[in-house]
Amino acid sequence: MESRAFQAKYNLAYSNIPGLSFEEFSQITGYQLPSDFDLNKNEQKGSKMLTEVLCENYECEQSSVVTATGGSEANFLVFLSLLEAGDEVIVEQPGYEPLWKTPEAFGAHVGFWERRFEDRYQLDLETLKEMITKKTKLIVLTNLHNPSGVLAKKESLKGLSEIAQDHEVHVLIDEIFLDGAHPRPPSAFGYSNIIISSSMTKVYGIGGLRTGWIIAEPEVAHRCQQAKAHTSVCSPYLSEMMTAYLLKYGRKQALQRYQDIAHPNKKIVKTWVEDNKDIIDWVEPDGGIICFLKYHKDITSLELCERLFEKRNVLLVPGLCFNKYEFLRLSYVMDSECINFGLKSLKTFLEL
Repeated sequence: MESRAFQAKYNLAYSNIPGLSFEEFSQITGYQLPSDFDLNKNEQKGSKMLTEVLCENYECEQSSVVTATGGSEANFLVFLSLLEAGDEVIVEQPGYEPLWKTPEAFGAHVGFWERRFEDRYQLDLETLKEMITKKTKLIVLTNLHNPSGVLAKKESLKGLSEIAQDHEVHVLIDEIFLDGAHPRPPSAFGYSNIIISSSMTKVYGIGGLRTGWIIAEPEVAHRCQQAKAHTSVCSPYLSEMMTAYLLKYGRKQALQRYQDIAHPNKKIVKTWVEDNKDIIDWVEPDGGIICFLKYHKDITSLELCERLFEKRNVLLVPGLCFNKYEFLRLSYVMDSECINFGLKSLKTFLEL
């Protein structure tokens, strides 16, 4: 993926919308970089404005907020803070690879919690109960689900919190795609034992600023803040300020921009899936910018993606990356011409 992303003419693999220009950013936020801005300025606990905006959005105290250099560092800090070698971690499947590879790197034992296609990727709490042992320290999932884009039900999140309390474990929910759901649901923060991570990367169009955060009970947040002293120490202050301005003054406009890009393109993909049920299936996403396509052909997802790239210069993510071999993850945020060509090419290869 890393070697081919910049070579692909039809890139349907990226999981973030096209970026805002600085001009667009300034128009919707009113932000202008002061000429005397101190580029050496930093705050180890995050800029005051950003932490205040996050407290308002999550209805929490500042002691629950840890800013991070992107969502990846946010998740890393949670793992670094809570896990030791020999601990057990339960991670959803299909799932985003770093969410189980990173705990493994810390010496944790990972158990896979299946979110079944047949159940529309909803959370199977009964199976989860059977997986938890005395060594379990953390349960990890995404909402919206990456790679399917499915939203977890409110009652399931509440039940998950109750299970976590009963077994004295924490739950990390990566909500990086959540604001892409329409209508936008509330965060799961507020349920006991739930830790939230997120960032501006996917639906806001300012991923290059690399601003992320953790929202957790104060004790966990404190441990994450201590761990941050051994990673980035402090996140880029200018990035945090710009993020704060977008969340405070331009959030509605940024999300409308996302919807204007994603919704028409999702309709293209939905129509294509419905017209080609003999070769493809899916669980329709509840929002976000990605979907997980189940194909009906005896070929590995890696081989299929390699052929598409070599013959048509179309880039998709093989299900292999999510521990599923008969699936493809497709992003629908490029222009309609790119999406239509990619879908046409995929159909050709599946019908061979």
